[in-house]
Amino acid sequence: MSELLQCDIAIIGGGACGLSVAAVAAQLGLSVVLAEANKMGGDCLNYGCIPSKSLIAAARSARGFVSSAPFGIEPKTPNVDFKRVMEHVANVINLIKNSDNGIDVFVELQEKQHTIHGSHLLVATGRSPNITGLALEKAGIVYTLQGITVSPRLRTTNKRVYAIGDAAEGYQFTHITNYHAGIVIQNIIFKIPSKVDYRSIPWVTYTTPELAHSGLTAGEALKTYKDARVISLPFGDNDRARTEHMTIGNIKVIVTKKGKVLGCSILGEHAGELIIPWIMLIKEGKSLRHLTDLIIPYPTLSEVSKRIASEFYAPKLFSDTVRRVVRFLKYLG
Repeated sequence: MSELLQCDIAIIGGGACGLSVAAVAAQLGLSVVLAEANKMGGDCLNYGCIPSKSLIAAARSARGFVSSAPFGIEPKTPNVDFKRVMEHVANVINLIKNSDNGIDVFVELQEKQHTIHGSHLLVATGRSPNITGLALEKAGIVYTLQGITVSPRLRTTNKRVYAIGDAAEGYQFTHITNYHAGIVIQNIIFKIPSKVDYRSIPWVTYTTPELAHSGLTAGEALKTYKDARVISLPFGDNDRARTEHMTIGNIKVIVTKKGKVLGCSILGEHAGELIIPWIMLIKEGKSLRHLTDLIIPYPTLSEVSKRIASEFYAPKLFSDTVRRVVRFLKYLG
C-alpha cells in the first residue's frame, strides 16, 4: 500500500513552474511534495527551450563559416560532428540541472588602488571639437578646448546661438546629438522651455563582450546616497547565456535602500540592448519593483534584469516576519 504523505503544498509536475513554486514554498518554511513522472525540469529543460536554443547556438556557429563573405572573410564549409553537437546540448542541460544560482551584495570600497596586469596597453586619448577657427570670440561665445560652453537649454553665452552634439561641452555620443536636436527644436521652434537631463545617458563600449552603462556609478552614488547599495549578478546564472555559451558577463545595479534605481552597468553579450529598460527606470526615477512585475520571455538574456531586481527584495520576502505570517495563514487553514 502506498504511503500517505502529509504536506502543506503538493505539486504535480516538476517543470519550470513546479520547481519555482516548490523552491519558494520551501524557503518560506512550508512542507512541499513535488511529483514528476518523467525528468525534472520538464519539457522546457529537457526537450524544448534549452535544447532548442543550444542547437540554435550550434547552428549559428556553423552558419558563421558559410555566411562570412560580407565581412571580408573567406567562407568555408564547416565540419559538423553531430554527436559532439548533441554532447554540447546535453552538457548545457546538465549544467542548468546542477546549477546553484546566487546573488552577491556588496559595497565598493572607495580610494582603494588596484593593480591590473595585462599583455597590451591601449591608449585612448579622446578627441576635441574643431571650433578654434570659427571666430567665436567676435560673437561673444565662450568656449574651451572641450567645446562650447552652453546652458542646460543648450544656449551659448550669445543668447541667439545654440550649440549641440560634439561642439558643446559634455558627452560625445551620436545618441546625444539626436537628443540635443530634440531639445533645441523645442526651445527654438516651439518656444517650449526645455533643458537637458543627463541622469540616464547611456554609453556602450562595443568590445566582445559589450560594456554598457547608464546613470550613476557606484562611487558617484555613494557620495550622494549614503544608503546606496550595489548588487551584482553574473551572466553565468542565466539559462539563455548558457545555451549560447555567452556566460562571460555581469550586471551591476546601484539602488537606494528603498530600491530606487540610480545606475546600472552591464558587461556581456548584447549589453547595449539589455541596458534599455534600466535607462527608462533611471530617467523616470522608478524602483526595481517595476521590473519584478514584468513577465519576461524564457529563456532570454533579459531575464538577468528581472532576476537581479527580484533578488533585491528576496531578503524581505523570505524574512522571519513573512515566514511567521505564512505559518499563521497555514494555521487558519
